[in-house]
Amino acid sequence: VPIKLGERKARIDRLRDVMGNSNVTVSERFRQVIEAYQIELDYGSKISAYQESINVEGTDITVDLFNLGRTALIALSLDQKSAWMWDNSARSWVELGGEYLESSIAAVRMARKQLPVNLVKLPITAAE
Repeated sequence: VPIKLGERKARIDRLRDVMGNSNVTVSERFRQVIEAYQIELDYGSKISAYQESINVEGTDITVDLFNLGRTALIALSLDQKSAWMWDNSARSWVELGGEYLESSIAAVRMARKQLPVNLVKLPITAAE
């Protein structure tokens, strides 16, 4: 799931640089690897919202992204008129129907602590 993909790629690049640097102690290398694993682990359990650009059918769109751990990644257009869900099996964004629009707006606002946490209707893909 492409949660904060730019940050994650940059972190891997930094780790590769550290691993190839003979001036960095083994204990520091180990600490940085553990720190990277901890950050990745946190992605699986946290709820967050942030702005990023996504590509939908060849068009780059700036959206508010909401992630519910690694369970759901929802993109909401800045005008709040369209929403998409990341389909991990297809590796692409799928437009959501209107029945999920209000819930997507509420989810982003809850993640930003602008609304109290409550139940929302979101499309969740069941594990097979």
